[in-house]
Amino acid sequence: MKILLINSETFLKEMNVIKEQLEVHGHSTVSLFDAPEEVIEPDAQTLTDKEMRAGKVYKDADKREAGTSDKLKAFGAICDCDAVLALNFQKNQVPGYLGAGMIMELAMAYTQQKPIFVLNSLPSPESHRWVREVNQLQPHSLLGEIKNLPKNGQWAGLG
Repeated sequence: MKILLINSETFLKEMNVIKEQLEVHGHSTVSLFDAPEEVIEPDAQTLTDKEMRAGKVYKDADKREAGTSDKLKAFGAICDCDAVLALNFQKNQVPGYLGAGMIMELAMAYTQQKPIFVLNSLPSPESHRWVREVNQLQPHSLLGEIKNLPKNGQWAGLG
């Protein structure tokens, strides 16, 4: 299966680990961030959002495509994949965090009837109102384990 990985730029290193795990299990992966060797060490988590938007998360900021809408690229990638996996790590002291951009991408996947998976459980909707909206997209939690991803052919009815 071809799986689109969506995640915060903060977690590029973690994305590459997950990408390798999925490929070992026979899945092909696509990401909106294809710059694994370009991540500044020790990791991008120390950068502010403003610095990341300025391209400082990359050693060579010119490698990013200029003038291309991230959401248009995401929509094309969603249409071309079999499923979407949101890498929702803890961020801003919120376990299972999904940012606004990731939620938009999940909504796009939902409109295309793609199965939606989240790596980690979502936080409580009582403590984070946005979880109510995400739950309407019917995501399937992998409970932090790639091995919980359904096997090829067992995806019917999940989109």
